[in-house]
Amino acid sequence: MRIARLLMMLGLGLLAGACQSGGASGARPAPVPSSADVSLQILPPQRLAPGQCALVLWRKSATAQRIFMAFSDPAVARIRVGGRELELARTDAEGERVFGHSPRQVYQGGGVTLGVDLEIDPDRGLLSGAVVPSGVIDFRQQGGASVILPVGGLIACQAQ
Repeated sequence: MRIARLLMMLGLGLLAGACQSGGASGARPAPVPSSADVSLQILPPQRLAPGQCALVLWRKSATAQRIFMAFSDPAVARIRVGGRELELARTDAEGERVFGHSPRQVYQGGGVTLGVDLEIDPDRGLLSGAVVPSGVIDFRQQGGASVILPVGGLIACQAQ
């Protein structure tokens, strides 16, 4: 139970904060970064609208670094590459949805394809949320540049 509270607090901290883009629908698509910029960078805090659910993923490393955030409605994901925030539309999803998010999802836009393959555990005692103990992000750019990263995270929903 103590771990569940810690994860929820971490997740809420990741979701809280003001975002210059103004929320889930305020981000503008950015130009596709060059093929040399294939590393996913730390994504700034994002704001959720009341009732909205988000999937937040961070790089599995010594320090948790938020590198991906997807919203259930609208079905878009945000990443940061080459110093630019990109918003990608969800084009495919497979598996049983948990708070609007499936274990396998694909996002595309602006020459970028991002696949997410996750283990989602809704039974960890989180209120309006689920833990993502493990997963993989497969990030590919038009022209062949790609990176595959191990991730962990959570799904959390903003109260109405």
